[in-house]
Amino acid sequence: MLLSRTALFASPLGELLMFYSMRGQETLGRLFSYEVELLSPDDSIDLSKLLGQAATVGVELSDGGVREFTGFVTEFALVGEHGNYARYRATLRPWLWFLGQNRECRIFQRQSVPDIVKDLMRERGWARWTRLDRLADEPGRPAAPATDRVGDG
Repeated sequence: MLLSRTALFASPLGELLMFYSMRGQETLGRLFSYEVELLSPDDSIDLSKLLGQAATVGVELSDGGVREFTGFVTEFALVGEHGNYARYRATLRPWLWFLGQNRECRIFQRQSVPDIVKDLMRERGWARWTRLDRLADEPGRPAAPATDRVGDG
C-alpha cells in the first residue's frame, strides 16, 4: 500500500523553498537533527539568509492532524539539481545545539548548578526557557559544582 502525505517547509524565505524529502534522528537524551532536502526555481539563494533562522517542516498525518518538526538551520547548501529545480539541503537542530559550538571556560564560584545553567541560558538569549525558575538544587547535592572549571561546549 502506497501512502501519500503532504509536507510543507516554512522559513523566513517564504515560498521560495519547497519540501522534497527529510531524514531525521531523534533519540532520548540527545539533541535531534533533521536533514531536509528542498527544491527551488532559484539556484542563487543567499545561503546566509537562512543560517541560524528557525524553520519548520509540517507533515500531514493519516488522521488529518499535522506533526511539526521545528529547529534552527545550522547548515544550508546548494547540493545539485532536480529537473528544472535547484536542490538544497538544510540541517535543522534545536537551539540548545548552539551552546555546544562555543568553547568558553570560566570559573563559577559560590553558585549552585541551577544558577550556573540559568546564567548561561540567559547570556545566550534564551529568555523563552520558562522552566529556568523551576530549577532547584537537589537535596543531598553540593551547592556548588565539584569542578572548578565549567565550559558551555
